[in-house]
Amino acid sequence: QGVAHFLEHLLFNGSEHFKPGELIEYFQSIGMDFGADANASTSFFNTVYDLSLPTADFKQMDEAFVVIQDYAKGALLLSSEVNREQGIILAEKRERDSVSYRTFKKSFEFELPDSMFNQRFPIGIDTVIKNADKSLLKAYYDKWYRPDNMALIVVGDFDVNIVQSMIIKRFSKLKPRASFI
Repeated sequence: QGVAHFLEHLLFNGSEHFKPGELIEYFQSIGMDFGADANASTSFFNTVYDLSLPTADFKQMDEAFVVIQDYAKGALLLSSEVNREQGIILAEKRERDSVSYRTFKKSFEFELPDSMFNQRFPIGIDTVIKNADKSLLKAYYDKWYRPDNMALIVVGDFDVNIVQSMIIKRFSKLKPRASFI
């Protein structure tokens, strides 16, 4: 009840190739705006990471694939970042709590009265957000961030053969870190 969304936040806060704070600085250094050109969202069904590169040159695309590879297998999930992000997520949850959001939730309850959706909004619940720790987030990451649960979509003006070889280089050796239960 909020772990997927929490993890979405954390993948911007430290990975194998980008220490905390470096990823956003990297995006900005190549002309990307965090939020507009680099963002993520978590729904009831999935988490989507979006990167819109300023150019489709080999270097930027290869570096973007490093970022996505880190999302898939290189998250650091540092306790210091978990603690810092708890406050950010709770603030986001408070900010989202509007009349229209409460109306949306009540409409959902009316339309799908016996559905688990009504109890599992992606933003999460306070107790899970406040008590999430590295262990919980790592277990979720290992269980669900698996190659067989992921799709990579690349759109743009580029040489398909070159990009295909880049994708194979970065992603063909990914292996699940935990067995699927």
